[in-house]
Amino acid sequence: MRTTQQIGPLSRFHYQASSFDAVVGKGIACELVAIAAPAGSAAVPAPAFARVRVLVGNEPFIAERCDGAMLSPEYAAQRLVLEQEGHTVVLVAVDGVPTAMVAMADEVRNSRDMLEPC
Repeated sequence: MRTTQQIGPLSRFHYQASSFDAVVGKGIACELVAIAAPAGSAAVPAPAFARVRVLVGNEPFIAERCDGAMLSPEYAAQRLVLEQEGHTVVLVAVDGVPTAMVAMADEVRNSRDMLEPC
């Protein structure tokens, strides 16, 4: 597993995970620490104070670890629509603030296409 990677295409820093906690069926939590950018990189040197706490998981997990932070009514409604369409929705929080939703779904396949003739 790589522990150092750039966060997003516009990130100016490189980060390294300093802690990682996976809670089965709920989500993951990690703390990322900004590190010096590799030589020749477009990223700028990382400031000493740059620490980011990142959570990825279901809504109860995010609320529990973000002092009850909840999605706005608009985003809660959007999450509900996505779930009703068959998507699994995972939330992302950065430093205790929900910042993103990721919706995932399997491609529905016709079972006849998966069977081979005998």
